[in-house]
Amino acid sequence: MNPEEINYSGQYLNNTEFRIKIKTGADISNAKKDCVCGELFLVTGANGPSIYVCTETSGDTDGTIYKVADLSQQA
Repeated sequence: MNPEEINYSGQYLNNTEFRIKIKTGADISNAKKDCVCGELFLVTGANGPSIYVCTETSGDTDGTIYKVADLSQQA
């Protein structure tokens, strides 16, 4: 999809297109060797719901993933 298709007339930051990618799953450990820097993960399993962000793209070793927010409801 390009900007014309959605009638976007704004300006890109530094002439670059940015996208948000969110993956969902029950176990954040499954994302460690597949994460890309800047990806957000919504964990929906027993340890969730929580949001994590990957700060380094993974290679031969696990990427660096940090918990951003715990989304569980407070009573």
